[in-house]
Amino acid sequence: MISDGRREFLTDILTMAIENGGHGWFSVEEYVWSRPDTEPYALVVEGCDGDNDDERHRITFDVIRKGLGIIGKARIRETERDGWVLHNVSTEQRLYMSRDMQTRIMRASRENHAGDLDAIDALAIVECGLFGAVTYA
Repeated sequence: MISDGRREFLTDILTMAIENGGHGWFSVEEYVWSRPDTEPYALVVEGCDGDNDDERHRITFDVIRKGLGIIGKARIRETERDGWVLHNVSTEQRLYMSRDMQTRIMRASRENHAGDLDAIDALAIVECGLFGAVTYA
C-alpha cells in the first residue's frame, strides 16, 4: 500500500516530466493522472518524427521508483576521459547528472516533496527508470 504523501510525490514527478514535454525526446500518446481507480501513467513515443519505428514507453510509478533507486544507489567513479562522475552501480552506465542533482532528488524523495525539483530533475528520474541513465535531458 502506498501512502497518500508518496502517491502525491510520484504523481508530481510524472506530471513534471510529462507536462513539460520531455524537452523534445518524446511525444505523449496517452496520459492518465486523475482517475481514482487507476494509478497515473503516461504512454510516450520516443522520437518526435512520427514514423512507425519510434519506440513506445509506459511511464508508471514503477518506472519512477526504479529511476529513484538507480539515482540513490549511484556512485562516483573515476573515468579516464571525464574524471570523477556518477555511475549506475548495476550497469556501470554513466548517469550524466551532478552529485548536487542526485542529492536534491534523493532529499525530495525522502521527504515526499517535489517542490524543489524541476522538469530536468523529473526527466532524469524517468530516464534512469527507462534507460538506466540520463539519455536525453
